[in-house]
Amino acid sequence: MANTPANNQAALQKALAAQQQANLTFMKYSFVQPDYVPSNGSNSLGAGNTLYWDVPIIAGGWLTKLELVYNLNLTVASGTTATLNAGAPYNVLSNVVVTYGNEQVRVHPYAQHVFNQMGSYARAQANETVQYANADVDGQVYSMPPSTLPVGTNSYKFSLDVPMNDIYPEPTALSVVGLLPMSSTGTRIQVSATCAPNFTGADPLNAPFSVSGGSVSVSGSVDLIVWYRSNESLTHTASMAANIFTPVMPTAQTIKINEINPLTAGSKVAQYIRNPYAFVRMVNIVIDGNQSDKFSAASNMQAYEIDQAQNSNSAFFRYDSTTGGFVNYYKRVRQQFGRDFDSGVVVFDATTMNQRDSALGEGEEFLNLTNSGYPAAQQQYQVGSTGSVSGITPRVVTYARILNSAGIQLG
Repeated sequence: MANTPANNQAALQKALAAQQQANLTFMKYSFVQPDYVPSNGSNSLGAGNTLYWDVPIIAGGWLTKLELVYNLNLTVASGTTATLNAGAPYNVLSNVVVTYGNEQVRVHPYAQHVFNQMGSYARAQANETVQYANADVDGQVYSMPPSTLPVGTNSYKFSLDVPMNDIYPEPTALSVVGLLPMSSTGTRIQVSATCAPNFTGADPLNAPFSVSGGSVSVSGSVDLIVWYRSNESLTHTASMAANIFTPVMPTAQTIKINEINPLTAGSKVAQYIRNPYAFVRMVNIVIDGNQSDKFSAASNMQAYEIDQAQNSNSAFFRYDSTTGGFVNYYKRVRQQFGRDFDSGVVVFDATTMNQRDSALGEGEEFLNLTNSGYPAAQQQYQVGSTGSVSGITPRVVTYARILNSAGIQLG
């Protein structure tokens, strides 16, 4: 057959159809199962320590989710007043990185917790009490520290999910986006988690506990569970396989974008986004520096907008005094997600903007920051006041879940 543009296009369409069918079959009939991953060295908590894991090779396996299990021991000395900061207890760890050839995920655990809250409409997360809880079972799943820590030695257990293919989770051709192959003997999935630089301090994101009049010692460990799909099916005896390489499919990644640091008060401050990807959702943590138990008081938030370019005349949307006040943002979040987020947390999710139920996972919209879209886009924020609490720098910290059209790059 002659190598003509028409023949090449026909061959591409045939390959795409075969890929779509293979992925649809895989997502329909494969099932998710867990596996424990031994640490590559110590998995003990210690300020500034980095913990490592090499995800096991599983023939025909595809990683769908990581689960970090915190085993936390807190000893509060007599005469100590110890309270949780806003990012606690997830910020006992300060960073999680997943690599497969190249870096796939870089995220602060608290930001990942917010991403997980965005994933379904009004649904309790793993570390929240579900509507029909069995107290006997509940105690096996999680035990979270109270806002004020009791004197003595206390043990808590809770978990953090880091999903790989959470952008399009429904069983469609795109639902394999973000899956990572586990069967390669040459390229391994590797995970690292860095402990907070200090376990006590004032900063609501960087330190989990505020302490006065005494001390708190922190110990424990972090375990890793991987959840994966295999090439087996309960329905069919023939093995299945996902296909993300032929043709190359985009992959889902989590990145940190530039901070606003320091954040000033009384007028809008712009955050330029210079990452040329399809942005699916963002978690913005607005730290006003006024207190440790909140990132920013809800009443201190005055404006949030996303602009098409570096000006205020091209806003996609804005929540400020000219549009009825920031309270409209809170109302919109309740409509979109069926819940409130922590004070000072500002979220954006393109895929669920037009969904009746954010748990459906059917939305396909994204904020296009590539050269074919809005490469000069920016976000803007405004707070009424910023504080000077020792140890807290007023700032905005942002993580984004993106689609990378280049796909997984090995090496």
